[in-house]
Amino acid sequence: MAFLDQPVKIEFQQVAQLVLRPIEIVEYQRHTLECQHCGSIETAPWSPEMIPGQDLGVRLQAFLGWMGNYGHLPYEKQQEMLWELGQIDIGVGTLVTTDARVEKAIEPSISQLSDWVQQVQPNVHVDETPWPVKGLKPTFRTLTVIKGFLLNIFSIMRINKYFTCSYSYIIYLP
Repeated sequence: MAFLDQPVKIEFQQVAQLVLRPIEIVEYQRHTLECQHCGSIETAPWSPEMIPGQDLGVRLQAFLGWMGNYGHLPYEKQQEMLWELGQIDIGVGTLVTTDARVEKAIEPSISQLSDWVQQVQPNVHVDETPWPVKGLKPTFRTLTVIKGFLLNIFSIMRINKYFTCSYSYIIYLP
């Protein structure tokens, strides 16, 4: 059968797909150069995608913070996930440090949001409700305001002999 040069129809479909290695190791380089006129030495800045001296990129750190705090994924499961998604062997201490780093990075935004809610928005309803999840009782706190709502989810869980604290903030303003 002989076909015409141009197709009659072209169909497209996009799909979200896990690739073989969704997390990969990326090497960043920066150059230090000497000015040929005055002899001064200048070093290029590092990429904003990484933090000098840290093994995990900015986006991966944010993802781990989200998975650990919003998704309540324990450090051991985060280790397993990193191995499965990128063959990355990482210690619990690094994950604890990463979590603390993420918490410190978002603290100013959370404080600003907290101040805004307390000073600008009249409180309509505040509720704190514990609910059991697999024998644990995280606390679900809701602060409702007139123009929308803010959910502040804070939980303290005991996993084996360790206690973990988690925090999440969800904002909806119509």
